This record gives sequence, structure tokens and C-alpha cells, in this order.
Amino acid sequence: MKRLAIITLLWALFALHAAAAPTLYGKSLEIDSNGDGTAATLSETDITSAKSAVPPTRMVAGHVLSADVTISKSDVGLSNVANAAQVTAVSGTSPIVSSGGTTPAISIPTATDSVSGALSASDHAIFTAKQTALSSTTNISVGTLGANGTILISGGIERMTNGTFDTATTGWYPSQSTLSVSSAHLRVLKDTSGTSGFGYQIVTGLTIGKRYKATYTMIGVDGGDRTAGFRVGDGSAWWALTYANGSASGTGSIYFNATTTSANIVLLTTSLTSASGYSDWDNISLTECADIVQPSDAMFTGGAAYFAGNVSVLSLTDRTKGWDGTTTGALSAIYGIRTINGSIDHDSLPVLARKDIVTIAWDSDQKTTHAITIPGRDVCMLVSILTDSVKNLKDRISDARDRVSGLKQRVNILESANADKEVKIQALESARVNLNQRVRAIETKLNM
Repeated sequence: MKRLAIITLLWALFALHAAAAPTLYGKSLEIDSNGDGTAATLSETDITSAKSAVPPTRMVAGHVLSADVTISKSDVGLSNVANAAQVTAVSGTSPIVSSGGTTPAISIPTATDSVSGALSASDHAIFTAKQTALSSTTNISVGTLGANGTILISGGIERMTNGTFDTATTGWYPSQSTLSVSSAHLRVLKDTSGTSGFGYQIVTGLTIGKRYKATYTMIGVDGGDRTAGFRVGDGSAWWALTYANGSASGTGSIYFNATTTSANIVLLTTSLTSASGYSDWDNISLTECADIVQPSDAMFTGGAAYFAGNVSVLSLTDRTKGWDGTTTGALSAIYGIRTINGSIDHDSLPVLARKDIVTIAWDSDQKTTHAITIPGRDVCMLVSILTDSVKNLKDRISDARDRVSGLKQRVNILESANADKEVKIQALESARVNLNQRVRAIETKLNM
């Protein structure tokens, strides 16, 4: 039985190696088939005879294991696969790019304004050097446009914590008072220990020398002799009044130049006769009034620009069409401009100087805004017409001067002719006198 077990084991080894049995030279194999400690020893002859004794009945893909086996693609289910390369072309979806063919080069181009791709190292350095996200949750006011492209910045990052009291009284501290939120307003209720109660906040991180703007809205007090106050100091102490006091009611603003890196904002309720009393506050803000920004390059806009306030410029250049009529026509057009109740009658302007203006109006009934068109004037075109009118006036003045010169010449001629007449008259008068003398002399002789 042991010999039969050994033969079976050898046959299994032969089946795994596709009929190529190992050959032992000068060696023997000991096998304990039943685990009883008794081993049977097989010589090389035994193993060789065992191989030849195995019947060739085991098959792999229809091939007998008694000889070398060659397995085709059909044997393993790949009869539909061609022997040629199965990958013939490789493409990529943007931004991936392939050179094509069976051995493609796969790459990603560097991104440009018009091509998607990878971020270059230099662009990445620029990108990471950009302004980090601002911590303020409120809008940043840029400001207004001043002369020569100057931007007058009217506000900056909000410095106050909870100035609208959306998160209870967070950021604010009481002194001789109790702070609470009533109808989304901060209420400063004074206690009985003094004439005033305070709510305050000390703001840090200011820049010495910079100008700042503190704004507030005092909603009201609870009556009697209660008054409210808004105080701004340099932060040396919470009660410090270094910069200014605000008005007692309504909305107000205080501007100051920081002398330290902190500032205190104080809201107070005062009563000289009552042991209690409160004031309500809202919209407390502290922002930096940044320096004037002077751009080095020209500023361009693709559309119209409208300003609600005055515009001051160093010089104004226009590219409007000039007056292409006669100077006489320009002067006549200017003569036709009329005023009504102290305002220009835009219908009397020269046609080329008329300009419709589209603006936004508030409809108080519908509670909406809508665009309206109002008559205006094209100042630049009007300047062109005025220029030609002045030319016409200059021509007229020149003609008048020529006429005056001609008249002067005629006057001189007349004056010269008059002088000749005077000489002749004087000669005639002299002759008359002489004749009279001669007549009297003849009469004297006749009377003798």
C-alpha cells in the first residue's frame, strides 16, 4: 500500500509539470505516507519506473501529458484575438495630450490664457503670492474716482467684532451696566452705581499714523433725562477719550489718525437724576481710510461712466466728432440757445450737442427702480461749436477793422479836401477885402 501511495504522489507531481518528471542522480527519496514514523525509501530506479508506469490518460486542453504540450490561443479562449499589436492609437482628453501611435508620449501642456493645461512653476509662485482670503464677512468699500484716475478709498476692512449685534453681545464688555440685544440692537442699561453706564470694545491691529473712520447709529433712549454718547479713544484705557465724542443721537462718523495700535469704542448711557435708563445702538463700524491710490497706467472702460458727485481732472481729452458746418452756422446755433427758469432748454441746443442720459429712478409707489431717459448736453460737441463760433466772430471783427480802416482813409481825404477849401476861402476873403478897399478908394476920388 505504501508503494501505491508513493506512485500516486509521483503521478500528481508529473501532472503538475506536464509530463516532465524530475530525475535523481545518486540520491533517494524517503516518504512517510501514513504518518506512523515509518518511511519508505525510493531509489532513482523506482522513480523512473513509476513515471513509465503512469498511464497517459491525463489531458490538458485535449493534449496527453505523456509528451511536451503546445497550447494555442484557441485552447485558452483567445481565438478572436489577432497576433498584431492590440493598441494601435492613443489619444488624450484635454488637457491630456498624446503623440499617438502604439508607443505614445503622454503629456500635459503649460496652461495659457487660451489653452488648458498644468500650472507652471513660475505661475504657481505668482498664484501663491496673491492676497489671502480676507477674514471680514462684510463688503469692502473701494471708494470714488478722483482726478487723473486717482481712486479715493473711502473704507477698508471692518475692524469691529459684531458691530451689527447679530451674535448677541459677543465682543462687547459692560462697565457699570448690563448689555443685552433688543430687536437686533445693543442695549446699554446703566446700573445704579453711577450717573453713566458703558458698553465698550478695544480694537487692536491699527497702524500708527493711518486715518480711520468710526461710524455708529444711536437708535434712542428710554426717555427722561437720559442721554447717549459715542466715544473714541486711543486704547490706552477702555474709557479714554483721546480722539472725539460723537453726537448724542442719530447716525454719525468720527475720523481720527491713530496714535497707537489700538482704539477703544465706547457706547454710554447717562442720567443725572435716574438710577436706571438705557440707550440702543446699531451699525458700529471702524474701518481704515486708506491712502489715495494713484495708478501708473491709464484706466479704460468699455461703456459709459456715471458719477453722482463732482469730477475733478487735471485735463480732459475728448474724441467726439467736431462741428463740420460753417462758422456762421455755428454762431447761429449758439445764438439759438435759450434758458428757462435758470436752466438750459435742451431742445434749443444744436442737434449735435444734444445727448440723452439714461439714469435710474426710484418708484415710490411700486417700490422698485427703473431706467429713465432725461435730456442732457454733449459738452465736448458744444465746445467744438463754440470754437467755430469764435472763429466766425474773429472773422467779423477782422472785417469790421478793415471797414474802419477804409473809413479812416476817406475821412483823411475829406479832411484834406476841407483844408484846401479853407485855404481857398481865406484867399477869397482876402481878395474881397482887398477889392473893398479899392472900391472905397475909387469912391473917394470921385467925391473930390
